Amino acid sequence: MRLTILFIAAIAAAALSCSKPPARIREFPLTGTVVSVKADRTEVTVTHDEVKGFMDAMTMPFAVKDPSQVAAIRAGDVIAATLILTDEASYLTDIRRTGTALAPLSGGSPAPPR
Repeated sequence: MRLTILFIAAIAAAALSCSKPPARIREFPLTGTVVSVKADRTEVTVTHDEVKGFMDAMTMPFAVKDPSQVAAIRAGDVIAATLILTDEASYLTDIRRTGTALAPLSGGSPAPPR
């Protein structure tokens, strides 16, 4: 009996030590200009401004969990969104069109958004 209790206690301790802590979620506001939207609407490439406290301004793809949020978004649209970061993933949510970028300047560089 005593051996059984010790065995159960050991299994419980092992199970607790293997369990993952809850995913840490961080949120950052993101603004930028859409370069492209993937055909299945699960990813957008954005030339974004600095994400304060996280990353410099750059152009990069972002996952989109809810494709309906980008149903009306097109290349050239200026957006505001929330960048969600967890231990396992990152994605955009609360995506809103806030304007349209100006036509590209000569040399192919995009003009600043309005």
